[in-house]
Amino acid sequence: MNALTERLNNFWESVIKKINIDMLDNSISIGLEVIENGNFSRHTITFREVSSYFYLNNIGESRLNIHQVEESDYLELTSINYLKDGIGQIKVDSTTEKWVNQCSASANFVLEIWSKVLFVEAQKIMVDEEEYNIYM
Repeated sequence: MNALTERLNNFWESVIKKINIDMLDNSISIGLEVIENGNFSRHTITFREVSSYFYLNNIGESRLNIHQVEESDYLELTSINYLKDGIGQIKVDSTTEKWVNQCSASANFVLEIWSKVLFVEAQKIMVDEEEYNIYM
């Protein structure tokens, strides 16, 4: 998957124009704008056959500090990483709701969006029109 990693590295520090999470279609689509040497190009990354995703506004207790959006604000895809073997188990652990303890996953993509993090577990990713099958 070196080709995929190289391709994703081109999107570091790009501007996120749109994010769409489609639970019915099991997909997450991100519209990006890359600015390089004063030239703009638009791209789309689509995670397909998504089995889980986990979003954090920030880490630790800072996640509770919700930033009020201002007119000039935008989101930056600070980094995007593919992890062939995944990150290991993400597990919900509840002391009061035992049924919740069944919920677990392992993300194979990690997106850093400013101080936010989006973990995605997907079997396919499309970068523009090129599809990559991920074997987990």
